[in-house]
Amino acid sequence: MPLTKTKAEKKKFKQIGEKNKCSGDFQGYRYMKENDSKNAPALILLYDVNGYIAGIQTSFAEKHMKDPNVKAWFKKQRMFHEESLPVNKTDTYYTLTAYLVDPKIICSVGRTKEEFKHEAAGTNLYLKNGTHNILIPKHESDLANTNWTLGACFPSMGTHYWYSTSKDMNCKEFQPFFLLYNRKKLTVFGFVAFGGWKFSSYRYEHPPELSYRGKDEESWSHTTLIVDIGYSPVKA
Repeated sequence: MPLTKTKAEKKKFKQIGEKNKCSGDFQGYRYMKENDSKNAPALILLYDVNGYIAGIQTSFAEKHMKDPNVKAWFKKQRMFHEESLPVNKTDTYYTLTAYLVDPKIICSVGRTKEEFKHEAAGTNLYLKNGTHNILIPKHESDLANTNWTLGACFPSMGTHYWYSTSKDMNCKEFQPFFLLYNRKKLTVFGFVAFGGWKFSSYRYEHPPELSYRGKDEESWSHTTLIVDIGYSPVKA
């Protein structure tokens, strides 16, 4: 993942959206690699006014949503932003957004060269939820008394947390993000969506064992995009 706009352009990422518009539905200048995106725009990068990485997005095309339950789930979730993309202007896309710095600075002052050198990919994790941004706790202990639900701990990955999950939950209430903590600190987060293999990109993984059953007894396959933030957006 190129951490500067200059490196992104060298790697043939191209800006999408209005050329000189940083702020709008999202904060930051958006870049996408065309060859990556013909089937699924799995990776869209956001850069601040100074050209430093500020966020990351993934997007899902409605044309791949053959199951009406899956389509209804995408439409219901506030965390998805419905939009059109240059990949296919006749299709509808559902985009998830995570900011790696305070969204308020992205299109105003951005980060300085020294700040970027010290902080690398970012300082905090903010998940976009409609018109609001949710600041994610840096330390696992701060998840106590929240709706984040403890999941499994996988070797070489970390301890998973899912939002407000339970054994008898309705799959339609499932939220499209998860967190990973390693040694009690936030190191990874992931985008997750229903739809399985239908969203084809080498950037996605499709864990066959991840099949959830809600109280409506419908099984759902998953697509995930895991983002390693091991540069540590956490500062103890």
